Amino acid sequence: MEKYQYFFSIVIPVYKGSEFIEKLVLNILSQGLNAQNFEIIFVDDVSPDNTVLVIKNAIYKEVNIRLIEHRINKRQGGGRNSGIKEASGKYIIFIDQDDIFENGALLQVQTELQQNMEQLDVLMYDFEIKEKRESRAMLYIQNHQETVVGKEFFKVNAIPSVPWCCAYKTEFLKRENLYFEENVLIEDADWVISVMLAAKRVKYSPILVYHYAINNFSTTNLNSDDILKLNDYLAMSRRIRKIHDKCKDRNITSILRGHYLYRYRTYSYRLIHLHSFKEKLMLVSKFFKKQFTLKDGAYLFFMSSFPVFYTCVLHICSPLLSAYVRKRNS
Repeated sequence: MEKYQYFFSIVIPVYKGSEFIEKLVLNILSQGLNAQNFEIIFVDDVSPDNTVLVIKNAIYKEVNIRLIEHRINKRQGGGRNSGIKEASGKYIIFIDQDDIFENGALLQVQTELQQNMEQLDVLMYDFEIKEKRESRAMLYIQNHQETVVGKEFFKVNAIPSVPWCCAYKTEFLKRENLYFEENVLIEDADWVISVMLAAKRVKYSPILVYHYAINNFSTTNLNSDDILKLNDYLAMSRRIRKIHDKCKDRNITSILRGHYLYRYRTYSYRLIHLHSFKEKLMLVSKFFKKQFTLKDGAYLFFMSSFPVFYTCVLHICSPLLSAYVRKRNS
């Protein structure tokens, strides 16, 4: 069994994040953790600004901050993978460069893990989404709080679609070879599903830990769709479908089927934001053509059966639909 120097490895993929580094480091240092119990691993993804210099200045002041520099851009999934491989902590916690932790939350997470004899593969906790106009707390109060096998947890609890609302046992991730898809914009939901299905001991604890900020830098920003982002969203839906196809448990496959069908439908609606007919048709043909039956719903079946006609209608209606969505979100 591998020996670990720290309790936590806090992994932070960064790209052009110089303006966020100092605030995030101060936020982590003020969590109440003993400095010998955690390390901060920044993974720079070839930032063209002074991000690396800002991190190196932080390293000069704090001994438990490390920097990994990619030679080629691997995007966020690649950054998290590098952090997993280099982690010296028993548990890994992910945070994005422009987010913060709730004050004192990591100490509560450490206490919860220690009370469970450090046997949990995954500990899930709560988070808050912060937008310019409002904040929405994501409290999984309906979740059971018993420790169960990951597959049972999957059946009875809300499954997270983001990696930063859980703490993960480092040994478990490495043993099960659980790494993110690299070189894509969207890489998280399918990874979390794979982690939950592989875990032997999973628990939810009602601790508010994470504050997620939606801004112009967020890959999930609804107002910044482009063909690359939509392509990667749909590719992630396809990966979730492949997990479904390999699964033998009917209860889980039913949940997964509903999950990937919902994502296909939701992301198809966002095609209205693409200006080019050619781009719309390319994505519809790539991800929907001959992929769905009537059992999957009339909407997806229609897209699947008549991709060109669907795209023509969508393209004609896109300006009005897009204007309506922008007005509703403004």
